[in-house]
Amino acid sequence: KEVYTQRLNALWFYWCESYRIQHPKSLIGANCGHSCNLANCAAMGHKFTPAARRVLAEAARWMSRGDCDTLHAPELLLGLLSETECRAATMLLARGIDCAGVIARWPSLKRRENTPATLSGPCSRDVAASLQAAEMRLVEYPQPLALATEYILLGLVAEPGEAADWCEEHGFDADELEAEIHRLN
Repeated sequence: KEVYTQRLNALWFYWCESYRIQHPKSLIGANCGHSCNLANCAAMGHKFTPAARRVLAEAARWMSRGDCDTLHAPELLLGLLSETECRAATMLLARGIDCAGVIARWPSLKRRENTPATLSGPCSRDVAASLQAAEMRLVEYPQPLALATEYILLGLVAEPGEAADWCEEHGFDADELEAEIHRLN
């Protein structure tokens, strides 16, 4: 149990540091006030696969909720769908989720014109929590884990929220998706 708690705290620190979340010193500790952005994590290269980095960069080209700088789950879904040959896009399309459907579900989504795809902005708490959920579900994989597109999708489906609910309406189940990912890997 102690080893598991240490790994859990280490993962918690990693996600909080990487995604600008104000985080406690441990899961039950006091707030230490550190924050970073997605670029710091993605720039390290070994935390995301190349396809996942492209997904995050493409997602950053979208904005929702009138928030130009923060990456939310709907933008992440569009980023996943933009990487058409990745496993996550295949899984989404197989369940009837496409870009038009995402935009219809979240009509406030707007593509930023003349904006290069970068990873400079912060993630919303829902995106950070979904990425953390993915890594927590895959804690048995060799570490450090490079998050692939299907792992990002797993996090979106597993972490309670509007995007997870919508994915569930389209037939996604976090446990089934996790089992499918284990079979693929």
